[in-house]
Amino acid sequence: MAHRKGKGRRWIVIGAIVVVAAGLGVVFLPGKGKSTTGDIVEETAPVVRGELVMSIETTGRIQAKNSVKVTLDKGGWQTRITWLIPEGTQVKKGDTLAKCEDKNLKNQMDRYEMNLENSRTRITDATESKKVKEAGLETKLASAEFAFQQATTDKEIYGTVNLDEKGFLDEAAYDGPAAPAKGQVYQKFRDASLKITKAETELERAETNFEGLDKLLEKGFVTQNNYDEDKLKVEEARRSLESARLSYEILRRYTYPQELAQKETSVRSTWDALLRTKMEAKSAILEADTRIRTANLVFKRNERSYNECKEQLNALEEIKAPVDGAVLYGNPSRPWERERITVGANIWRGTTLFTIPDTSVMIIETRILEMDLYKCKVGQEVLVTVEALPGVVIRGTVSRIDQSSRTKSWWRGEKWKYFGVEAKLDGQDERLKSGMSCDVEIVMDRIPDALYVPVGAVFTEGDHKICYVVADGTRKPREVKTGRASEKYVEILEGLGEGQTVRIGDRVPAKKADEEETSGPGGKPLWR
Repeated sequence: MAHRKGKGRRWIVIGAIVVVAAGLGVVFLPGKGKSTTGDIVEETAPVVRGELVMSIETTGRIQAKNSVKVTLDKGGWQTRITWLIPEGTQVKKGDTLAKCEDKNLKNQMDRYEMNLENSRTRITDATESKKVKEAGLETKLASAEFAFQQATTDKEIYGTVNLDEKGFLDEAAYDGPAAPAKGQVYQKFRDASLKITKAETELERAETNFEGLDKLLEKGFVTQNNYDEDKLKVEEARRSLESARLSYEILRRYTYPQELAQKETSVRSTWDALLRTKMEAKSAILEADTRIRTANLVFKRNERSYNECKEQLNALEEIKAPVDGAVLYGNPSRPWERERITVGANIWRGTTLFTIPDTSVMIIETRILEMDLYKCKVGQEVLVTVEALPGVVIRGTVSRIDQSSRTKSWWRGEKWKYFGVEAKLDGQDERLKSGMSCDVEIVMDRIPDALYVPVGAVFTEGDHKICYVVADGTRKPREVKTGRASEKYVEILEGLGEGQTVRIGDRVPAKKADEEETSGPGGKPLWR
């Protein structure tokens, strides 16, 4: 795994190439070589075949996955530290971590005695008052309950109706054991429906009787009076049907909703009145009971306050460790508060005095650039190195990626976005401490058998990618087809062979001195 130290990242790439080439039996001068076209010193690298690791390199910090914070939750707003355990001490659960004192809290212990004589008098007065109120409230409550029951009964008698899509009674809904009750409004709808049915029948009969009378009138079989009477009966039957339908619509749209709303309003209003009466009764009884209990409650409250003060003072005198582990002062995520944790210092309630990390599960907190967000996925392998442990590679797995970005300002005022990443380390290593800095390599993929060169050896010329092959003191452009690429290496699919040497650095311009090597007839590049 490469480190971003020493002479820079370019030399890291070349150093890695040297190691790989040496393992393959390839000998070359890393970093610099001489061409026969002059005294130009240039960097070269071999074309290597082997496993190509596609990764994202970054830095991070080692933290405990879980940690227990010891917070000052006892005492007043300000407490003075009188003794502290040395930071870094390995403690067991129940060991003393610190001692504190609160003089104001001690003074409060003398302020909770009261005279109970007045409370006894209030108990007698409240008891008599309660008896008087109970007698009047019983009568009022009975009246309110009767009114509510009557309104509920009226609503149940009135009932509700089930209508079909056309707005008529859904008779099928009233069959079966779970059918709704048939109340007054049900009968109203049935009567209104029956009127419509009768009117339709009358209209049908009148229209049947009138049908063909015009021809009979022409032949003289009926008189004009008979004809006019039957015609009038048809018109009357039609108007009766319209009237029946209109009455039904008025019942469905207006009368029924209004009457049902009135019944429901009556139920709600009587229920509200009943609730108010009950609440008034309950409030009156509670008020009397409260007056009876006041004296005793005052005494008990102050007794409880005294005991709480004593408990807090005892807790401040010796703050205990809740779990096993190594003690850290303050909260690691708020390092600027650590300096406040000293003997003799006054600290506020709610201050985190200690943090005890659980080192059984360690994680890496790191970050990636926005451009690498979709390359990094949960479950990918992570390789970690720590400066304090040279030569040791610790493995882990990406466990979380932030869903929102953060912005960081660079030294020239430039801003860039990044996403936080968390990785869980495999196993347990007691040498790892919370807060350690580390180098992190997030492995996106591994190509088991790839032909590859450093990224600095591939150049773009229009729509083509080329490499400059160095051989026999000359350098010739060669068109290549590339595959996947990491931050350091590029996979070569076509155009180069294992063991060849390529130039690293700026693109080589065509010169007259070596025109025969870089160009073909007509000045066309050889690699085309």
